Amino acid sequence: MADVTPIRDTQLVFDGMPVQESAFKLTGVTKLYTTRKLEALSHVKGTFEGRVKGYGYDADSGRLVNIIEVLDASIG
Repeated sequence: MADVTPIRDTQLVFDGMPVQESAFKLTGVTKLYTTRKLEALSHVKGTFEGRVKGYGYDADSGRLVNIIEVLDASIG
């Protein structure tokens, strides 16, 4: 799969459609375990590592959406 690299001062186009801005969506491949009990609806922060699996165009928002597969994460 080819890398997607926005070029400055040029309109980014994906499959013939102009892209207004880019976004990302995180997906997971496995359960990630923690030693902490997490309360429902509580805010958590952390870090993750992963890889870009692909991308698509969201016609409603005009965004290029990068799909990032999370391989490892930790809660801070």
